[in-house]
Amino acid sequence: MSDERLTELEQLIANAGPEPFEAGEPTKSQLTNLAVELAPRLLAEVRRLRSQLELVPRLVDLNKRLARIEQLDEVRKCEEIAAQVEAEIRPLIKTSGMSGGYDCCGCPTYDTILDHAIRIIKEQSEAYAD
Repeated sequence: MSDERLTELEQLIANAGPEPFEAGEPTKSQLTNLAVELAPRLLAEVRRLRSQLELVPRLVDLNKRLARIEQLDEVRKCEEIAAQVEAEIRPLIKTSGMSGGYDCCGCPTYDTILDHAIRIIKEQSEAYAD
């Protein structure tokens, strides 16, 4: 339906008074004809809106899945960083003589501290994945 017909309907509705047959007011047949003309357009609009509303739950589900994928990607990044840190630092610790649990004073060695740090990173990444 054209905008002219919609404007005409708006004017008819604006001009409608309590007595439908006064001068300048629409007749019952005019309003009926306009309603019949508008029905297919309104039905098409309702169908379009309904299809959009049906998309909302799917979009919400996809958004949740995307967030989950992003979380898993962050977990993977944490695990990669932990592996990289371990690969770069463990050889340095072994050559420093500060490996093997605890030193003579009972303090943890760098090796033990690194093991503890890597364990915490892995636990946190697993907790983040849940």
